Amino acid sequence: MSDLRLEIDGPVASLVIDRSARRNAVTQAMWDAIPGLVVEAEAADGVRVLTIRSSTTGIFSAGADIGEYRDHIGDVAWGVDNQERLSRGTLALRESSLPVIAAVDGPAFGAGAGLVVSCDIRLATRRSSFAITPAKLGMVYPFPDAAALVGVVGAAAARGILLTGRTLDSAEAHRVGLIDEVVDDSALDDAVARWSRLLIANSPTSIRLMKKSLAIAATGQRADDDVTRGFVREALEGGDYAEGASAFLERRDPQFG
Repeated sequence: MSDLRLEIDGPVASLVIDRSARRNAVTQAMWDAIPGLVVEAEAADGVRVLTIRSSTTGIFSAGADIGEYRDHIGDVAWGVDNQERLSRGTLALRESSLPVIAAVDGPAFGAGAGLVVSCDIRLATRRSSFAITPAKLGMVYPFPDAAALVGVVGAAAARGILLTGRTLDSAEAHRVGLIDEVVDDSALDDAVARWSRLLIANSPTSIRLMKKSLAIAATGQRADDDVTRGFVREALEGGDYAEGASAFLERRDPQFG
């Protein structure tokens, strides 16, 4: 699909949004494609990091394609189905075994901001801005995505973002925790490369299992259970632990597969 494609460069795979004529508005077909492209990235030999970015400087995504909504006003079944497609796309990013980096340059509105929230590391240029606007459209943000937003920025900031639909500049997005780092407009690629190197240096097993653990913690669970104890056991039984421990004792950098 030309509007959304997967590019692989060594250990880094990128979901590239390429629909600049419509400000990278995401269609149903694009939402449907996201889970399969995430699986493709996970299966690609040697890939250790997934990024999501725009092919065009100064534009990230205007959100879901409002033209599709216009064509189906009053069709509740279509609207419910569309929201479920959107949520399946964002869930695929959140549940990916790979660490996912959002590389935001320009406006990220509506469901485009939802894509950003679904990533593990969120980087943005100074000219970027963010808004989640279902309240301006008489809609309700899908619960899984609202819960993800609460997990990223906390309940108070999420209320302010969702109930007002207001636009946050990059500085405020960073202050509330929506963005991990703000960089100069020309420095986004360098920031992505720097964060990618940090992630690639670590155990993919550790990252995969800790993503699962953090997702469980985000539901409010605080007590250890058989599932979370299983994460510890799986890591200790794996080859990454043997390599990491050996590298530490031998005072060298680990070489994880």
